[in-house]
Amino acid sequence: MTGAGTDHVTDVGFDTQYEFLGARDSFSVQARYIAEFQNLAASQALGLSTNSHNNLHSFDIKGTYYYKQMIGLTADYFNIQGNSDSLLFGAVSANNSPNTSGWILELDYIPFNYGGLSFWP
Repeated sequence: MTGAGTDHVTDVGFDTQYEFLGARDSFSVQARYIAEFQNLAASQALGLSTNSHNNLHSFDIKGTYYYKQMIGLTADYFNIQGNSDSLLFGAVSANNSPNTSGWILELDYIPFNYGGLSFWP
């Protein structure tokens, strides 16, 4: 679609990580934050966005622990917040916004980490 100009999206982010690898146990933490600034003048002119400017902020933090390098547990929390826009988010969101948050949990078992069965290479 031409004739309506252009949209511009700028993302600014920060991420970090800490990791401890011991002889028996290991632990790691990762975190990230991203701020997105949307100039949607063209989308608004074409009827694809209610707002000409939107902001979106996302945060994620995850921690993992392994006991004896064999049994692991990971917990992840995420949070996304942004402007309501019925044309942009109306089809995929009950409240016309990108706002969501939640937890992800993962349990791992690595039985062959210290070798395997006699026939296992």
